Amino acid sequence: MKTDNKQIEYIQQQLKQRKKLSKEEVNNLAKLINREAAGEYTNVRKENFANPEYTQEIIALANDHPEDVKVLRDIVSAIGFIAIKYQFYDQTGFDFLISHINNKNNIVKMAIAKNIFRYPQFLKRPDCWDYLLTIPSITPAKDSMDYFYAATQLYADDIPDKYLPKVLTALHNCIRKNNEQYEMPEYTAFAGELEKKLLN
Repeated sequence: MKTDNKQIEYIQQQLKQRKKLSKEEVNNLAKLINREAAGEYTNVRKENFANPEYTQEIIALANDHPEDVKVLRDIVSAIGFIAIKYQFYDQTGFDFLISHINNKNNIVKMAIAKNIFRYPQFLKRPDCWDYLLTIPSITPAKDSMDYFYAATQLYADDIPDKYLPKVLTALHNCIRKNNEQYEMPEYTAFAGELEKKLLN
């Protein structure tokens, strides 16, 4: 099994010659980039992954293959893992996610929905709440609702008054649809908190 250093060196070497890689090699590289980003926190990974140059290099790999949704999904996911794990919320990574926020492919949309709201820059966008309200429509619904719940809970104190009823409707719809399969006490409790805000 390769050590962190060897895996990282391999990724760096492959990125340098990305134009020469076959389609299969590109897919394998994107998977490895995502897997390494998802790996446990290490200083070696932080030093190599949480920097603007690396972000630009892996974005370039995705940009070279704009029609390959699996590569795009892996790179979006890797950028998200790096941002959250290492608190590396750089503008380049954020702008890349935003550039694909209207992607029509569900696996790409889900990867963006999972990560985009965690960037501090996200809430500054005038369309942030309109976007968040589209997340529950992504399939599979259970995953997308988990991300919607996480986002709205994170920004519960920042929900504009005009969006509060819409957020509540989305939460109640999810609770109603899923009640027969499994209990959702955290969703129900959160909806109750928002309802109190609505009445105040």
